[in-house]
Amino acid sequence: MSMRVKTAGEAKLHKLLNELPSKDFYFCIEPTLNSESNTYHPDAIVACWDYGVVVIEIKDWKTIIEGDQDNITIKDAAGNKKILSNPQHALRNYAITLARLLEEQPDLIVKYKERDSLVLPWHSMLIFTNIADNYVQNYLVREGILPKGVAFGSNVLNSPQAFQNALKNLPWRYQLSQPLTERQKSAVRKVMKPSLKVGDYGVLSPLQEFLSEEALNVSENATVRLVRGVAGSGKSLVLVRRVQYLRQHYPEKKILVLSYNDKLAQDLTQRINDPNVDVMTFHKLCVRIIKDKGNWQSPKKLKGWLQHHMQEAIEAAGLTIDFVDEEITWRKDVGLFNNDSYLTVERKGRGSALQLTQRKVINDIFSQYQAHQEKLRERQQVWYDWEDVPWIAFDKLDEKKKNSYRRAYDVILLDEAQDFAPSWIKVIKRVIKKDGSLFICDDPTQSLFKKFSWQEKGIPVRGRTRILRVPYRSTREISSAAHSLIQSDPVFSQSSDIIKPILETDELESGKIPRFVILPDKDTEVLFIYNEVSRMLQQGIAPSDIAILYHDYKDKDYWLEHEKLDINIIRYGQMKGLEFRIVILPFVGSLFEEHGKPGSEEFIRDRKIDLFTAMSRARQVLIMSHHEHFPTVLKCIEPHVYVESIDLDDL
Repeated sequence: MSMRVKTAGEAKLHKLLNELPSKDFYFCIEPTLNSESNTYHPDAIVACWDYGVVVIEIKDWKTIIEGDQDNITIKDAAGNKKILSNPQHALRNYAITLARLLEEQPDLIVKYKERDSLVLPWHSMLIFTNIADNYVQNYLVREGILPKGVAFGSNVLNSPQAFQNALKNLPWRYQLSQPLTERQKSAVRKVMKPSLKVGDYGVLSPLQEFLSEEALNVSENATVRLVRGVAGSGKSLVLVRRVQYLRQHYPEKKILVLSYNDKLAQDLTQRINDPNVDVMTFHKLCVRIIKDKGNWQSPKKLKGWLQHHMQEAIEAAGLTIDFVDEEITWRKDVGLFNNDSYLTVERKGRGSALQLTQRKVINDIFSQYQAHQEKLRERQQVWYDWEDVPWIAFDKLDEKKKNSYRRAYDVILLDEAQDFAPSWIKVIKRVIKKDGSLFICDDPTQSLFKKFSWQEKGIPVRGRTRILRVPYRSTREISSAAHSLIQSDPVFSQSSDIIKPILETDELESGKIPRFVILPDKDTEVLFIYNEVSRMLQQGIAPSDIAILYHDYKDKDYWLEHEKLDINIIRYGQMKGLEFRIVILPFVGSLFEEHGKPGSEEFIRDRKIDLFTAMSRARQVLIMSHHEHFPTVLKCIEPHVYVESIDLDDL
């Protein structure tokens, strides 16, 4: 549709629409309504959440000479007579098309007297901006030229209150039997503005198909580089819509989307659904870069080497295999290869404090591991691990090596970017063109590298950041419980990086209070979860709607039978960006134990972030459990959960 200058009447209407309370109204200017044979563009549609949906058409005519139900004769600005089609016919076509589109939304259909009926009524308004309402009602309506309750004079546009009263007092066909749910409102928005719709695939919920108006504006704003949002605020949907917008307006640009994990990459691929857009995990990109100018073989695992060669030294230092594995991984991710620097460096984001003697043990292990890797390299065997892969890819992208991925993309978009290590960003900066555009979605609350700012990673974002604060994914009760973990911590609550959510809004659905179940021992806890899952399956809940999230590698063995039933069994580190209708979190208390003992303050703070991320994966139902006692460290969530104790005899 070509751009045109707004008439004075349209400008007045647009001003009043923008002054409507956003809590009670939603509007769209010049929407597109597609019927089987025509495409219509009425001046506006307004959703009045307490009343119904109305199509509005504006006429700036100044003088109506005569008319009937088919035609109206007006005098134009030059004083000439013009015979025009009666606008009620076009307006009725708009309204009927709108009604048909609303009826195509399953969420908007209810049974009334054994017939399918729309949950909300629809109506139409024809407003004459230069003709008094007395003339409209006493002549045009009384003479049957225009229908009563549809045609209005300029009076309704005199003030915001007059306009709102006119909408309220329309002769609506019926009243809403109960307030619309957020899901129903989303379905109405989708009809009014189809660009709010993002395809529903994979791990995102039906509610998450729809972008908020705020998120849509962010996705189409070229000046925005960083979108920060609380968990479940729709960051991934913003990214998908950004890709769609770029493909529509810049089809010649080469686009790459990178995610943190495989499941999210698969979901993004399906949603974007465009063979001309490359979507993959960061490590898959690295594999392609290395294959472009060399051979690729699957990397070695550091943890296996530690178990075979260093277990005794690690235990003697009061450490664990898992901890040393994570510590060396962190060192490589941030590029901390110098042992002398490691002895004094602030270990940003690592949680557990280390004594100097322990750091020296880590240095000795790291040196031996590097020597082992060098021997493998000399023998032309696979020597690298996954943390070496970004550095190998970075080297392959050197200007002199003529790699086809160097400066290959015009636009790169990063999802769950808070977990992209500094070493990853170095690779990305060599893959993007010098004049290219980088678009980032992150949530610093969930970050593995939360103490590394984007400025420190070499990406300027000041003045180019937008924040999404409403956690649409979860119910208000689940979001309140999850965010209490963060808000109760004095360090988190004072941090400028932590996003404070908006929970008191009608945009959030209400649901069940999360359960926290205390069992007498671990075996009983496992039995309780088996029984809960069995009960859910018997109720007809799909296995794919249920997730058991665990934090310790060794705990997966408890849930192998459930995995065979297609229940989602996922470790905490692999759950970023995912969501499920029902989430179960077993052994929650042991999350805060460090080497079998209560963890340090920094360790506990980092584990609270892990638990927050796990809790915020749940859309409707959240069940947490532990054995023996309620964890003292979780007193902050107690007011937000239903705590119950269950004995073996109760199962």
